[in-house]
Amino acid sequence: MANNSAGSPTVLGVSLYAGFAPSSGSSTTTVSATSATQYDTLRSQLDQLIQDASYQGVNLISGTGNSPLKVQFNNSASNPNQLVINAVDLTSTGLSLTAATGTATGAWNTAADVQNSLSALTTANTTLRTQSSGLGTNLTTVQTRLDFTTNLINTLQTGAGDLVNADMNTESANMLALQTQQQLGISSLSLASQAAQGILKLFP
Repeated sequence: MANNSAGSPTVLGVSLYAGFAPSSGSSTTTVSATSATQYDTLRSQLDQLIQDASYQGVNLISGTGNSPLKVQFNNSASNPNQLVINAVDLTSTGLSLTAATGTATGAWNTAADVQNSLSALTTANTTLRTQSSGLGTNLTTVQTRLDFTTNLINTLQTGAGDLVNADMNTESANMLALQTQQQLGISSLSLASQAAQGILKLFP
């Protein structure tokens, strides 16, 4: 491939013209075949990482054809509360990162092909940041729900433990004392009402 030797571009940190001197009688250089191979190796590793990013058979970043992940927050049939996370395609194909070697469209045969790869990498980086932000928001929502549920479970378990470990004699005595206080309060109100009525009868 031909290109100006000044300002050699890099792809994924690889200098495209490293180790290549200008052609005889010209100011052009040739793209390193090693650089193209390294680029394709990194591209393949990206696809491998994507395929390994699955949990219990669900992979949300390997293709839009995958089933969405549904996080159910309640068991209501009439009013279900859930979070639906749709799958996205973050593979090299989904990000439009074509191979640098070979004869397929997008291979590094001209300077324009390399520039197209650089533009595709920039776009892919933006896409990855956007999808990462969306997944982060969903994670925050699920984490908030999880924290609430965990705290509720802990509260219920503590309450159940207090009931099981309670001294029945002490609790019975406390309940009897409370009932006695209530009865005395009612009797006091009744006596006060009767006294007020007796005072009113003194006046014709």
